Amino acid sequence: MNARIGAIHSPKKKMSEPAEAYNLFTVVQISRATGITRRAVYYGLERVVPTKNVTVQGKETAAWAFQTLPLDWQLRVTRRGVERKYEDGIRYIASMPREPWVPPVAWAQLQPFWREKALKLQKALAPTLNGWYASTAPASQIEQLGLENFQKHMGYTISNRHWRRLIDRSIDRDGGAENWIAPEIYLDDRAFYTQKSSRLVREMEYIHRDLDEIIESTEDRQKPTPEEKKYLWSAVFRHYEKLSDALTDSPKGNRKRHRIKASLLCYLSKAFPPGTLCGSAKSLRRRFEEKIIQWREGNRNPEALQDRRCLTSGNFCKSDFTADLKKIRNRAIELSGNESLAYRELRERGELSDEFCKRYRFAPRDDKSNVPLSVRDKITPDVEMCLPLLHGPWEATMRGPYTPRDWSGVRPGDWFCADDVTWNHYFRVRLADGGWGIMRGECLLMNDLRTGYPLEFLLIPGKYNGEHIRNLALKVHDKVGLPRMGYYFEQGVWASRLVSGDRRRGMPVPWRETESGLRGVGMQLEVRHATTPRAKPIEGLLLILQNKMKAIPGFVGFNEQTDCYERMQDLLARARRGELDAVMQFPTMTDWVSRITSVLNDFARDPQNGKMLDGYSPSEAWANEFRTSTLKKLPNEARYILSTHRKYVTVRQEGILIKVRGIPHLYYNGHTGRIIGRPVLAFYNIELPELLTVYDRQHKEYFSVQEVEASAMTALPEQLDAIRQLKKAHRAYAKGIFSELKPEVISTVVRDAEYTEEEKKFGEFHNRENEIFNNEKKEADNRLRKLQTEATKAHVPQETVKRYPSRAEQAIDMRKKADKLRQTKSESQHGLENT
Repeated sequence: MNARIGAIHSPKKKMSEPAEAYNLFTVVQISRATGITRRAVYYGLERVVPTKNVTVQGKETAAWAFQTLPLDWQLRVTRRGVERKYEDGIRYIASMPREPWVPPVAWAQLQPFWREKALKLQKALAPTLNGWYASTAPASQIEQLGLENFQKHMGYTISNRHWRRLIDRSIDRDGGAENWIAPEIYLDDRAFYTQKSSRLVREMEYIHRDLDEIIESTEDRQKPTPEEKKYLWSAVFRHYEKLSDALTDSPKGNRKRHRIKASLLCYLSKAFPPGTLCGSAKSLRRRFEEKIIQWREGNRNPEALQDRRCLTSGNFCKSDFTADLKKIRNRAIELSGNESLAYRELRERGELSDEFCKRYRFAPRDDKSNVPLSVRDKITPDVEMCLPLLHGPWEATMRGPYTPRDWSGVRPGDWFCADDVTWNHYFRVRLADGGWGIMRGECLLMNDLRTGYPLEFLLIPGKYNGEHIRNLALKVHDKVGLPRMGYYFEQGVWASRLVSGDRRRGMPVPWRETESGLRGVGMQLEVRHATTPRAKPIEGLLLILQNKMKAIPGFVGFNEQTDCYERMQDLLARARRGELDAVMQFPTMTDWVSRITSVLNDFARDPQNGKMLDGYSPSEAWANEFRTSTLKKLPNEARYILSTHRKYVTVRQEGILIKVRGIPHLYYNGHTGRIIGRPVLAFYNIELPELLTVYDRQHKEYFSVQEVEASAMTALPEQLDAIRQLKKAHRAYAKGIFSELKPEVISTVVRDAEYTEEEKKFGEFHNRENEIFNNEKKEADNRLRKLQTEATKAHVPQETVKRYPSRAEQAIDMRKKADKLRQTKSESQHGLENT
């Protein structure tokens, strides 16, 4: 056999057909008769001179006499011929079939188990049969390499003798064709076995249908677990005794009992793939007898059928390595789950016990990352369990259990949800110095909590603050109205007590005033804050929108630092250096707002398959709700609740002093002097802090007061005179304590329902005062601009216009009269010259 294996690796020659001569045999005939590959036959006959050339299909082919063949080949052929009932080896060679071996059952009709095994065996034997190993290697080395390759592909080891038997079988079935890629030649003989049962046995299989339920409960019939096998055999034996106990011990009863057992085995062999319960029908019968005796001796208890090989193996005799496993586990947790590195470090440091090191092989030069499988199985669950805690309590909370939500009780329009997002695209904005800047900015998005329908968004070229949150709520109110129940915001900036505004203009803007405005609406809207990202459905919506924006040019990735979009980073670098052609490739802020609007509209029309929408699109779910119901809006008189801030202040001797963005503003007039020392509720508009609307604590009196401020060095006499009149009015009440001063507007209101008539009057007064102040300011600004234009034409200094507008008007009139007189004289002189 060793010579045969070594001879496999000789050069391959062209295939030929057997000769017609009786005692002369070609290479193909010798290969088929000996079971040796043609390559090995050529190699073995390399130094044997052919006896004669014979003609095969019109071609001259070398042939050898039987006596000239190597002696071991002659003995092998003779032995094979005698085994097949031939007189000698010569007659056996002459009678060899010309076609390769054909399996008795077609490949497609075989069980998948046998086909998979044949394909694995093909990979295991292919290197040996194809001569992949060096032809100069000794047969023992080739055999060792073949056994190692067999274990690699099949997953178990076999003896040298069995491996040679598999090689011989494959060569015999090939028949000299050397078609080693044909999977049929590697099929197991048991793949063609069919249990021969009588017609009576086959007809009796119906009586075993009571076992169908037990068999169908097996999750994987190809690989049943030991527990499933235990209860299956117990059910089979109870069923068998139930049928056989009803029979007598007469010869007729024994024959029927034998047929029941045969039909039961036939039924089991058909219910499970071959090789599952036993390898063959014969072994199944033997296993049946062994197990039923074991079952009966165990008082018919399923536990008596327990496979105890694992319990009696050497695994239960090894030492306790709990301390070593604990060290490896703890070190792996410290290394963020790298079990291989932890195992290698502890082995190299000598921190593991000697018994543990002797028990498990350690060869870092072969595979330094190798960790014994039993060690991994014991430490991996604990390592993975602790990794979230290694990152921190927040990560452990997010990776841990959560509370599922039932959204059936929430209607569209009940809650509005908002969150901030930084889109993964850049846009360009015009800077204060006239140049262009590139930024991603921040975006506030508000949607309906139940449907995810996008309501409105606000793109900010910078950082957002409480003013932007209030403006977004105001825009949504003007567009669709107020939610029925309230607003659902996130924690952090949305729930903080101070939201940073524009720090270049002063101190942060208090967010509590914005939130108090929302809570103070007549419907008492509630403002809730989510505690985790999983509790915010808007987080999933933002992820969907960002995925939709991937195809938009300019995408820089979800994490710009790690997602390396090289072309975009190069374009950004050029744009930041001020290259105009690179800057112009980014959209303007207006264009980017249009793209965001388009993406939001596409999402609103896109059906969603989650439990909140169940196949509806957000726009469909929103429209279905508001076909029969509507949302409420604030009347114009009460709109100040969302559009302004309010603050409790105490009127001081100098008036009402309020800081807006860190800048102090002073207000006083005739009304403020009457309430010095009293606390009042002051409403002011962030965009228009020059006007203040004051409400007393009893909600009985309200009035408006303008900010008092004059230019430091250029104030006009008229402006200073007006301020003096306001000071006089502020002090008048204190001077005439016993005199009664009637305020401009006094209104007694009684709160009832959502918005009373008095609240509406207060709102009308607030809006009217704002409108009057704006109109007066606009007229004054127009007069000043017109006067500045005329002064430029009349060559009057602008400084004179700002400080003394009345004198500037006189100078302009005098210049106009002088110009008119000069023009009249010029026309008269021109007429005399013509005469």
